[in-house]
Amino acid sequence: MESILFSCSDYPAYAPQKIQITKCIHIIMSTNSVYSIRIDSRVRKIIDELDDPSWHDEVRAFIERLAREKRKAQLLERARKLHKEMEEGVPAAGIIREDRDAR
Repeated sequence: MESILFSCSDYPAYAPQKIQITKCIHIIMSTNSVYSIRIDSRVRKIIDELDDPSWHDEVRAFIERLAREKRKAQLLERARKLHKEMEEGVPAAGIIREDRDAR
């Protein structure tokens, strides 16, 4: 690592002493985002009394599971709707029979 010395004359807001800043590069990639919810104060009091360190992980896991279930239900409903809109094609039995006879 490379160190850089700055004189306080360069930065008059600091006292007259030298400041050493170590140069390093940090790349932070966060895939998390914050989603806040409002809960009843009585529920919050119960949560605080539980003093369970895994509480956040359990809530996060529940929300992830619920979101996946709702997404699956949404996709299934869309697939059912598309299936109803599809026209009927050639019966599969005829295609299979034709394929077998071609061998």
